[in-house]
Amino acid sequence: MAIISASIEANGWVLLVTLTGGPSAAGDFSQYLLDPNGTPRLVVTTTAPGFALSGGVAIAVSATRSLIATKPLRLPVQATAAGARSAKTPDEASLGGGQIRIRIALSQHVYATDTGLTLTALAGWRTGEAAATIAVTNNSTIAAPSPIVRWADVPYQHISNSRAIDLEVVAFSHHPKGFAPIAGVKFTATDGINTATGWATSLTSSPKYGAGGTGVPARVYRVTIDGGTATPAALTEGLIRCDFKAFPWIGTARASDTTDTAFAAVASTGTLSMASLTTAGMAPAAQTPFVIAYDPNGTWLPVLYVYVQPNTWVGTGSIASNVLTVATTTSGAVAIGTKISGVGVTAGCTVISGSGSTWAVSTTAAVATIALQGGGTSNNNIVTVSANALTAANGTCADAYTTARNALKIQNRIVAARNGQVASAIGATDGMVIRVKAGSYAGLGATAVASGITTNYTWEIVEGDPADANPRVNVVVAQGAGGSTRSTRCQFRNMTVVGATAAVPFNATTYGWLDNVEVRGAVGFESNTVQIFGNATNAFWTNLRFWKLGSYFSGQLCRNAEVVSGIAGITVLNCARLPGSSGGGTAAPGSTVDPLGATQDIIIAGNDFRYVKSAPVWAIGFTVNANAGATALGTTYSVFNRQVFANNVCES
Repeated sequence: MAIISASIEANGWVLLVTLTGGPSAAGDFSQYLLDPNGTPRLVVTTTAPGFALSGGVAIAVSATRSLIATKPLRLPVQATAAGARSAKTPDEASLGGGQIRIRIALSQHVYATDTGLTLTALAGWRTGEAAATIAVTNNSTIAAPSPIVRWADVPYQHISNSRAIDLEVVAFSHHPKGFAPIAGVKFTATDGINTATGWATSLTSSPKYGAGGTGVPARVYRVTIDGGTATPAALTEGLIRCDFKAFPWIGTARASDTTDTAFAAVASTGTLSMASLTTAGMAPAAQTPFVIAYDPNGTWLPVLYVYVQPNTWVGTGSIASNVLTVATTTSGAVAIGTKISGVGVTAGCTVISGSGSTWAVSTTAAVATIALQGGGTSNNNIVTVSANALTAANGTCADAYTTARNALKIQNRIVAARNGQVASAIGATDGMVIRVKAGSYAGLGATAVASGITTNYTWEIVEGDPADANPRVNVVVAQGAGGSTRSTRCQFRNMTVVGATAAVPFNATTYGWLDNVEVRGAVGFESNTVQIFGNATNAFWTNLRFWKLGSYFSGQLCRNAEVVSGIAGITVLNCARLPGSSGGGTAAPGSTVDPLGATQDIIIAGNDFRYVKSAPVWAIGFTVNANAGATALGTTYSVFNRQVFANNVCES
C-alpha cells in the first residue's frame, strides 16, 4: 500500500489522502494509529504569509507551519430500523482499481494563501502503510485570519499643555507565539497633513484606570507618541486622528482605517480621512479611528472651572441650594469681572456677590439680566452665586448643576476650526470642568439645562474636587431624575452617585463616561433597572464600583470595574462581579439585551466572574461570517465570528 496523492478540501481543515488498499470494516477505526498527542504520524507543513520583529518594528515574512492529522472523519450514522443505527465507520470511499480516499481532520486550518504544502507520513500511520513524503494540493478557500483588536481607552480625551499622546489597544490572534498574541502594532496620529508614528511590540501593564475590578492592570499594547515629532511638521492643535495597524505572526494585518487594504504589508495604503471626525471616533465598529482633542499649548480649548460646594453661606437673604464659585483657574483666585453678566434671573431667586452682599430679586417680576462681579475688599477675586441663581429652562430657579453648566455656557465660547473641522456654535463647553467640593448633595440637578450647549470635540467634565483626600468617598451626590444636560459628551469622575429615584440620573447624554465613580442605589431603590444614562449605547465605565442597583452596563468599554449585574459591552477588560451578583455574566452585542446590534471583534478578557453562579457567564452574540459562505464553513447556520473570551476566571 502507498499514498498516491493528498489535497486540502475547500473548508481548509480536512486532508484528503488517496492510497492503494481496501476500506476498513464497518465500525473499525483500529487501522488508524495517528498518535496526535505523542509522535504524530501524519504532519502537513506549509509556508504561510505573516510577520516577524526586526529592529523594533514588524516586517513581512514567510512562516513555516506544522499541522497535525488528528483523526479520520466518520460517515454519518444511518437509521437502519426503528431504534437501530448503523455503526460509526471511517469516511472512506472506494475509488476502484484498488484505491481508496480517506478524509482526515487537521489540527488547524490551511489558508488559501499557504504555499509549499508537504505531507510527511511515518510508517504505520495506517496498518501496513510505509513512510512517505508527498506534495499536497491546496484547495482551501479560507482566508488567513487577521488579529482581533479593540481600542482599550476612551476617545475624545483632552490633551492640554502636553504633546504626549497615549494610545492603547488590546489584541488577540489565532496564532500567538508564547505569551505574545501578535508581532506588534503600528500606531499613527495625524492632523490630516502631518503624521507621527509609534510602535508597540510587546504587552505591557497599563498605568491607566488603576487596578479596580480584578486588582490587576490591563495588559495592552501601548505607546506614547510625541506630537512634536510628526513629519513633515509637528501636529497642529485640534482633533487628531489616531489609528492602529496590528500585525500577527501568521495571517494578515488588521487596520482601524478601513481604506487600508495592504493586509500583507507593513506600509499602509489608507487615506486617513478627517471627515466627520467629531463623531467618527464613537462608532462601535472595531475598525474605527481613536480621536483626541490635542491642545499642546492650552490655547485652543482653554479650561474654565466652576466650583460647586455645600451650602455654607450664612449671610442675609435666602439660599435654596448650593453655592457656586466660578473661576478661570483651579485655584479659583482669578477675577471673573463681568464674565457672567447677562444671566437671566427668575423672580424670587437670590444672587450673592463675592463680598457677601445680596440682591433680593423681586418675587413678582423677573430680571432679564444682572451683572455679577467681585465686590468688597476681602474677596474681590471670586464670584459666587447661589445654586438657584440662574434661570432654568422651565422658568424656575435652577439647581446647582444647571446653574454651573449655564455659567459655562454663557461664556459664549466658540471653538475655532482646526484640522478640517468646522468651528463650534457659540456656547461650547468642551473641556470645561464643574468641580464639586466635598460634601453630600441632594443632586446635581433635575432641571433641563438651557439649550445651545455643544461638546463636539472633547468631554465636559463633572468631578469631585481633586484637592480632597478621597473625593470618590467624600463627594456624594444623591441623584434623582436628571434633566437634559444637552451635552454630547459628559464625563463624571471622582465621586459617589446614589440613585435616589427610579428615573434616569443623567438624561440625554449622547456619550456618557463614568470614571473612578461609585454608583449605588439609595434605600428602597436597590432594584432600580433604569440605566445611568438615558442613552446607554455609548457608555464608557472605567475604574468604578456599580452595585446595589438592578441595571447593568451597556456600551462600548467597561474596564477595571466592579459590578453586581450584567455587562453588555463590546470590550470588557479586568472587571469583577461582586458577591451577591445576579443575572448573566457578560452579553456581547448582538444578544437580546444589547442595543448596539451585531458587532465583530468582541473582546472579554482578564475578568473575574467567580460570583456568577446561576447564569451563563458569556451570552454570545453572533454575526454571519462575511468572508466565507455557508458552503465553505460547512454549515447553513449563522456563526460566531471574531469574538474573544480569554484569561477570565470562572467557577460553577
